[in-house]
Amino acid sequence: MQHNNGSDTQQDIADNTYLLATKDWNGLNNGVFLVRINRWSIDLFSAILALRHYWPDADLPFTEQSAMELLLHEAPFNENVIWVPHWWFNAYGRGKDKEDF
Repeated sequence: MQHNNGSDTQQDIADNTYLLATKDWNGLNNGVFLVRINRWSIDLFSAILALRHYWPDADLPFTEQSAMELLLHEAPFNENVIWVPHWWFNAYGRGKDKEDF
């Protein structure tokens, strides 16, 4: 698990965590994530939808998933995300072939 400041208490971390996200071999996996509904999440999803307009040259190979990943690594959104192991949400592992789950 990853958070910003080693001196934060568990309550501080809980109070300031608005999104639990995970990565797989393609980067952010936004098929499953937990988000707290508040102003921050409204701003995040608005920014995801607007990213192509304000950053037209951004490389977005997975469209909105790539936009979300870019924004989650930037201020102000990166301060309220905890990246958790992918197996918290997905029981599959990476197979030898693309068809393997």
